[in-house]
Amino acid sequence: MIKHYEKLTLLFQQQHKLRYFPVYAQVILSILVSHYLCGPNSFFSMEGKWDNKTYWIVFGFSFLIAMFIFTLAQWMNKRLDKGTPWLPHFCKRMSLQVWYGVVGIMICELILMYLIFGVGLSQGWSWMWNYMKAYLIPVTIFVIIMNLIYLSWYMWSFAFFASKQVVDVSREIDSLLEQLSDQMKMLSNDSPFLLSLKVMDGYKAIPLAVNDIAFFRSDKNARYCVQLSTSNQFKFMPTLDELIRFLDDEEFCKVSRSYILHRSVVDGAEMLPNRKMRIILKEGVAPGEEILVSRESADQVKKWLEWIGIAIR
Repeated sequence: MIKHYEKLTLLFQQQHKLRYFPVYAQVILSILVSHYLCGPNSFFSMEGKWDNKTYWIVFGFSFLIAMFIFTLAQWMNKRLDKGTPWLPHFCKRMSLQVWYGVVGIMICELILMYLIFGVGLSQGWSWMWNYMKAYLIPVTIFVIIMNLIYLSWYMWSFAFFASKQVVDVSREIDSLLEQLSDQMKMLSNDSPFLLSLKVMDGYKAIPLAVNDIAFFRSDKNARYCVQLSTSNQFKFMPTLDELIRFLDDEEFCKVSRSYILHRSVVDGAEMLPNRKMRIILKEGVAPGEEILVSRESADQVKKWLEWIGIAIR
């Protein structure tokens, strides 16, 4: 069985895309790191470094390496966030983060530095040893801090997402309770049937007497009802299946997936081939509408029509 926090984590992974450091932040940090590696205590001898082309070569390669490491670290963190998120698998994720996020990144950085500077610029192993003595500890601390920033950003993003989910669920519960309260108010103490229905008149909710409704209509775009006395249309919330349970079955009948009709608007009915049926409405009621009854519903609708005294042709 999936626990609640695992479901929430899965929802977070599906809906939230962590960006970590944006590109401009990576560029700025890479420039700072590259300049630090080419500082006065560098393993390279650069007198008057600003006028020394070696400085700019080392700086350029160091910048590219730093950008690559940042990109690799973020890609790796996104893969781990997707496969082994922090909350459900904290201990396992911590070990993976240490191996891939710290040790793996450091090994990759050392390999790149050696290939570019040790081999590419013919500095040899002595250069690598000097580099490790001078910068391995600061770079390791920097990588650890970077991983802590990733963890902090992930936790903060998840906490913000979870708090928003709590607010949304709370609003949904309040809405459901309000709807339930409205449904209870619509039921009379003396009658088991719905006497009035809350409908929308523009942006305003108003009660409408059920016996003053000609029919209820549902389609892909909306659900609406038509008032008998005025022929005005009003939108309503419940589905037809929910609504029919609260209506007097002597007055209303759900004749199809799209219609619930009041007995006062039915003028007649005729049988069609394949045991289907067509309902004929009184003149002026929903002109142009054709109401067809399926074979599955025809027997039930036929009994209701006979009950209210409507002849079937």
